[in-house]
Amino acid sequence: METLVRALTNIQQNDHFASIDLKDSYFSVPVHEQDCKYLKFMWNDIAYQFCVLPQGLSTSPRIFTKLLKPVYSFLRKMGHINVPYIDDSLLIARSYEDCQNNVKHTVELVDSLGFTVHPKKSVFTPTKEITFLGFIINSENMTVRLTQERILNLQDLCVNALHSKEITIRSFATIIGKMVASEPGVLYAQLIVHY
Repeated sequence: METLVRALTNIQQNDHFASIDLKDSYFSVPVHEQDCKYLKFMWNDIAYQFCVLPQGLSTSPRIFTKLLKPVYSFLRKMGHINVPYIDDSLLIARSYEDCQNNVKHTVELVDSLGFTVHPKKSVFTPTKEITFLGFIINSENMTVRLTQERILNLQDLCVNALHSKEITIRSFATIIGKMVASEPGVLYAQLIVHY
Protein backbone atom coordinates (compact mmCIF):
# COMPACT_ATOMS: atom_id res chain seq x y z
CA MET A 1 0.00 0.00 0.00
CA GLU A 2 1.84 3.06 -1.29
CA THR A 3 0.24 5.52 1.14
CA LEU A 4 1.40 3.54 4.17
CA VAL A 5 4.87 3.03 2.69
CA ARG A 6 5.06 6.79 2.03
CA ALA A 7 4.01 7.44 5.63
CA LEU A 8 6.63 5.06 6.99
CA THR A 9 9.43 6.72 5.02
CA ASN A 10 8.54 10.05 6.68
CA ILE A 11 8.64 8.70 10.24
CA GLN A 12 11.61 9.08 12.56
CA GLN A 13 11.97 7.54 16.00
CA ASN A 14 9.80 9.23 18.66
CA ASP A 15 7.77 11.24 16.15
CA HIS A 16 4.29 12.35 17.15
CA PHE A 17 1.14 11.52 15.21
CA ALA A 18 -2.38 12.79 14.82
CA SER A 19 -5.04 12.01 12.25
CA ILE A 20 -7.84 13.91 10.57
CA ASP A 21 -10.91 12.25 9.09
CA LEU A 22 -13.21 14.31 6.90
CA LYS A 23 -16.92 13.70 7.47
CA ASP A 24 -19.11 13.01 4.42
CA SER A 25 -16.21 14.17 2.30
CA TYR A 26 -17.61 13.34 -1.13
CA PHE A 27 -20.90 15.00 -0.27
CA SER A 28 -18.97 18.23 0.40
CA VAL A 29 -18.00 18.44 -3.27
CA PRO A 30 -20.73 19.87 -5.52
CA VAL A 31 -21.09 18.61 -9.09
CA HIS A 32 -21.56 21.20 -11.83
CA GLU A 33 -25.30 21.67 -12.41
CA GLN A 34 -25.06 20.66 -16.08
CA ASP A 35 -23.34 17.38 -15.14
CA CYS A 36 -25.85 16.23 -12.51
CA LYS A 37 -27.99 14.64 -15.23
CA TYR A 38 -25.23 12.04 -15.74
CA LEU A 39 -25.57 10.94 -12.13
CA LYS A 40 -29.21 9.85 -12.24
CA PHE A 41 -30.56 6.55 -10.96
CA MET A 42 -33.94 4.95 -10.36
CA TRP A 43 -35.11 3.46 -7.09
CA ASN A 44 -38.68 2.30 -6.39
CA ASP A 45 -39.78 3.88 -9.67
CA ILE A 46 -38.53 7.29 -8.57
CA ALA A 47 -35.70 9.11 -10.38
CA TYR A 48 -32.93 10.61 -8.26
CA GLN A 49 -29.79 12.46 -9.24
CA PHE A 50 -26.67 13.38 -7.36
CA CYS A 51 -25.70 17.04 -7.18
CA VAL A 52 -22.60 16.18 -5.14
CA LEU A 53 -19.76 13.73 -5.72
CA PRO A 54 -21.36 10.30 -5.22
CA GLN A 55 -19.92 7.42 -3.24
CA GLY A 56 -19.45 4.30 -5.33
CA LEU A 57 -18.62 6.16 -8.53
CA SER A 58 -15.32 4.72 -9.78
CA THR A 59 -13.80 8.14 -10.41
CA SER A 60 -14.80 9.71 -7.07
CA PRO A 61 -11.64 8.72 -5.14
CA ARG A 62 -9.37 10.11 -7.86
CA ILE A 63 -11.38 13.33 -8.17
CA PHE A 64 -11.38 13.87 -4.41
CA THR A 65 -7.65 13.13 -4.13
CA LYS A 66 -6.85 15.60 -6.92
CA LEU A 67 -9.08 18.20 -5.27
CA LEU A 68 -7.21 17.98 -1.96
CA LYS A 69 -3.71 17.82 -3.48
CA PRO A 70 -3.21 21.64 -3.39
CA VAL A 71 -4.48 21.69 0.21
CA TYR A 72 -1.78 19.29 1.40
CA SER A 73 0.81 20.97 -0.80
CA PHE A 74 0.04 24.25 0.98
CA LEU A 75 0.38 22.56 4.39
CA ARG A 76 3.72 21.02 3.34
CA LYS A 77 4.97 24.48 2.36
CA MET A 78 4.18 25.51 5.94
CA GLY A 79 6.55 22.73 7.07
CA HIS A 80 3.93 20.14 8.02
CA ILE A 81 4.18 16.45 7.20
CA ASN A 82 0.81 15.08 6.09
CA VAL A 83 0.04 11.75 4.43
CA PRO A 84 -3.46 11.92 2.93
CA TYR A 85 -5.52 8.98 1.75
CA ILE A 86 -8.86 10.12 0.33
CA ASP A 87 -10.64 11.52 3.43
CA ASP A 88 -8.10 10.30 6.03
CA SER A 89 -4.83 12.06 6.80
CA LEU A 90 -1.93 11.03 8.97
CA LEU A 91 -0.17 14.04 10.48
CA ILE A 92 3.46 13.57 11.53
CA ALA A 93 5.74 15.88 13.52
CA ARG A 94 9.08 15.65 15.31
CA SER A 95 7.70 17.21 18.52
CA TYR A 96 4.43 17.31 20.44
CA GLU A 97 4.08 21.06 19.86
CA ASP A 98 4.77 20.79 16.12
CA CYS A 99 2.12 18.08 15.88
CA GLN A 100 -0.38 20.31 17.70
CA ASN A 101 0.37 23.07 15.18
CA ASN A 102 -0.03 20.62 12.30
CA VAL A 103 -3.45 19.62 13.65
CA LYS A 104 -4.47 23.25 14.20
CA HIS A 105 -3.44 24.41 10.72
CA THR A 106 -4.89 21.35 8.97
CA VAL A 107 -8.25 21.61 10.73
CA GLU A 108 -8.47 25.37 10.16
CA LEU A 109 -7.64 25.01 6.47
CA VAL A 110 -10.03 22.17 5.63
CA ASP A 111 -12.75 23.88 7.68
CA SER A 112 -12.23 27.15 5.78
CA LEU A 113 -12.64 25.21 2.52
CA GLY A 114 -16.06 23.89 3.56
CA PHE A 115 -15.11 20.40 4.74
CA THR A 116 -16.18 19.04 8.11
CA VAL A 117 -13.73 17.21 10.35
CA HIS A 118 -15.18 14.06 11.92
CA PRO A 119 -14.27 14.50 15.62
CA LYS A 120 -14.96 10.90 16.67
CA LYS A 121 -12.80 9.41 13.90
CA SER A 122 -9.97 11.94 14.21
CA VAL A 123 -7.10 11.93 16.70
CA PHE A 124 -6.34 15.53 17.68
CA THR A 125 -3.99 14.89 20.62
CA PRO A 126 -0.45 14.00 19.53
CA THR A 127 0.57 10.43 20.27
CA LYS A 128 3.47 8.12 19.44
CA GLU A 129 1.19 5.24 18.45
CA ILE A 130 -1.69 5.62 16.03
CA THR A 131 -4.00 3.54 13.87
CA PHE A 132 -3.98 4.54 10.20
CA LEU A 133 -5.57 2.60 7.34
CA GLY A 134 -5.83 -0.59 9.38
CA PHE A 135 -2.25 -0.49 10.67
CA ILE A 136 -0.92 0.44 14.10
CA ILE A 137 2.17 2.62 13.72
CA ASN A 138 4.48 3.11 16.72
CA SER A 139 7.33 5.62 16.55
CA GLU A 140 8.92 4.69 19.89
CA ASN A 141 9.87 1.17 18.84
CA MET A 142 9.56 1.92 15.08
CA THR A 143 7.05 -0.84 14.36
CA VAL A 144 3.98 -1.28 12.22
CA ARG A 145 1.43 -4.05 12.70
CA LEU A 146 -2.07 -4.94 11.60
CA THR A 147 -5.06 -4.04 13.75
CA GLN A 148 -6.80 -6.98 15.38
CA GLU A 149 -9.89 -6.28 13.26
CA ARG A 150 -7.85 -6.54 10.07
CA ILE A 151 -6.19 -9.79 11.23
CA LEU A 152 -9.56 -11.37 12.05
CA ASN A 153 -11.04 -10.26 8.72
CA LEU A 154 -8.19 -11.85 6.77
CA GLN A 155 -8.31 -15.01 8.89
CA ASP A 156 -12.06 -15.34 8.30
CA LEU A 157 -11.62 -15.00 4.54
CA CYS A 158 -8.90 -17.68 4.52
CA VAL A 159 -10.82 -20.09 6.76
CA ASN A 160 -13.97 -19.72 4.65
CA ALA A 161 -11.93 -20.38 1.49
CA LEU A 162 -10.32 -23.47 3.01
CA HIS A 163 -13.70 -24.89 4.03
CA SER A 164 -15.31 -24.20 0.66
CA LYS A 165 -15.46 -26.92 -1.94
CA GLU A 166 -14.72 -24.28 -4.56
CA ILE A 167 -13.99 -20.57 -4.54
CA THR A 168 -14.81 -17.92 -7.12
CA ILE A 169 -12.03 -16.05 -8.85
CA ARG A 170 -13.38 -12.82 -7.34
CA SER A 171 -13.19 -14.25 -3.79
CA PHE A 172 -9.67 -15.53 -4.42
CA ALA A 173 -8.63 -12.14 -5.80
CA THR A 174 -10.10 -10.46 -2.69
CA ILE A 175 -7.99 -12.68 -0.42
CA ILE A 176 -4.82 -12.07 -2.43
CA GLY A 177 -5.51 -8.32 -2.54
CA LYS A 178 -5.99 -8.14 1.23
CA MET A 179 -2.81 -10.17 1.79
CA VAL A 180 -0.77 -7.89 -0.45
CA ALA A 181 -2.26 -4.77 1.21
CA SER A 182 -1.32 -6.23 4.62
CA GLU A 183 2.36 -6.75 3.74
CA PRO A 184 3.75 -3.67 5.53
CA GLY A 185 2.31 -4.90 8.84
CA VAL A 186 3.35 -8.56 8.65
CA LEU A 187 6.93 -9.71 9.16
CA TYR A 188 8.12 -11.78 6.16
CA ALA A 189 4.81 -11.25 4.37
CA GLN A 190 6.52 -10.71 1.02
CA LEU A 191 8.07 -14.17 1.23
CA ILE A 192 4.72 -15.77 2.04
CA VAL A 193 2.63 -13.88 -0.52
CA HIS A 194 5.09 -14.02 -3.41
CA TYR A 195 6.32 -17.61 -3.04
